[in-house]
Amino acid sequence: MKLLNKKDRISFRAYNLLVTFVILFVAYGCQKVDLDAIDNLSSNKIAVIGHGGIGFESTQNPLPHDSYSSIMKAVEAFGVDGVEMDIQMSADGVIFMYHDNTLETMTDCAGCILYTNSEVLKNCRYRASVRSNLFLNEKLSPVEIIFERFSKLQVKPTMILDIKEALPNCGDFDFDNYVAQFTDEIIRLIVKYDALDWCIVESEKLKFMTALKEKLPTLKLSFIPNYHTEEEIIDSAERGFYMISSRNDLISKEFSKFIHDNGLRVAIYSVKTKDGSIEAVKKSPDFIYTDNIGLLQEILR
Repeated sequence: MKLLNKKDRISFRAYNLLVTFVILFVAYGCQKVDLDAIDNLSSNKIAVIGHGGIGFESTQNPLPHDSYSSIMKAVEAFGVDGVEMDIQMSADGVIFMYHDNTLETMTDCAGCILYTNSEVLKNCRYRASVRSNLFLNEKLSPVEIIFERFSKLQVKPTMILDIKEALPNCGDFDFDNYVAQFTDEIIRLIVKYDALDWCIVESEKLKFMTALKEKLPTLKLSFIPNYHTEEEIIDSAERGFYMISSRNDLISKEFSKFIHDNGLRVAIYSVKTKDGSIEAVKKSPDFIYTDNIGLLQEILR
């Protein structure tokens, strides 16, 4: 085989670079989104919602999911339109931000939030990670601290509360009383901080949604459908819900339009990658919960 001389090698390298550039340019061009094609119930604008703050913890993101620091960084550093946060209720009726079913998976505490008093929970530290948050001293926070902070802002970020109801691995409990107490506390916070305009509560359990609707009819509620059927959407519209929240891979552009045609807004979650973000945008939702805020903002720009 004949070896290339230095001049030919340089030309060959330049040719390869040119081909690579053309391929990337074409690929990127094919993935661009026509923002003028967005058609939703929010003046054809898509709200960028930080998922649990700035997204799930990683080497690039050292802040724990649903932590105070992560949520405030999403608002103050990234300027998101809003944040989604998971909420659970303590044994003494205080609502905390926390994602997982049990405390030991993310913190140095153990057990279920449902059976732990708030004073104990406030001292539960997110577990240190050599990869990311080794030097952080982040602890669990009551959701009221976010209500209080947002209420003082001139432009209020949208606050989406995802109810993480207690699961069977937390043992037996009086579910009806639990729902009553949980929904009472949610409404107390919303009324106290005058948050009806900037707070949305979401759940996959109709029992929570029904209780909230009965106690505060003007509250914005988002239902997470179990089967993604047209019947669920029609029923949600008849119940006076505000929005439907769906995982990105479970909703199509056509189903998103059906939801809009029934007068409900659309929120899409589980959006992390560039391709996933572009796919979600093309479905014309009103809200996208993202784990990569900067990427989605750049796409929507």
